[in-house]
Amino acid sequence: MGKEEQMNKLFDEVLKQMQDKLNNETVVIAVSTGVDSMVLFHLLLKLKNVNIIVAHVNHHQREQSLEEQQFINDLCKEINVRCYTKELFFESHQNFQSNARNERYIFFKEVLEKENAKYLITAHHANDDLETILMRLIKSTSLKGYAGIEELTSWAGKYIYRPLISVSKNNIYSAPSFCISGGFYEKIIY
Repeated sequence: MGKEEQMNKLFDEVLKQMQDKLNNETVVIAVSTGVDSMVLFHLLLKLKNVNIIVAHVNHHQREQSLEEQQFINDLCKEINVRCYTKELFFESHQNFQSNARNERYIFFKEVLEKENAKYLITAHHANDDLETILMRLIKSTSLKGYAGIEELTSWAGKYIYRPLISVSKNNIYSAPSFCISGGFYEKIIY
């Protein structure tokens, strides 16, 4: 079996699992313009009977942040997907990652509640999982912490679902042709 066939089989399985779990659900997907979240967004769009809502957070940390925000808004409008955007401004870069994460998840929870959605979908992948395990080992976390990131986590009366958690970053970046055909990714900002 060639590499493209293997990739198609991998993503077909991810699609099947997502369809089984999300059928007849309203979901909120956290979308940036990164390849991982754009591939996940494209996969979600292939599902039937799933109401997709996009949540985008602009951290204003990069020159192209506003351009990326506009890209997400324009794309969602073009394909008729509801989109919520949150702009974050921080006076200090001290604890930026932690503060930004907290603010993102407050925003995601607000969108989930407003849309009466049960699932927050994120593009965490196998490389994120490995990084999390290593960080927890360094911090001497509990035994449960050594397990890494779970595919499905109960959170604030809702669920965080990470359908790409077993897929490597390399495989995501080598997304099969069905994920990048039709002009969807020709607009991605890197």
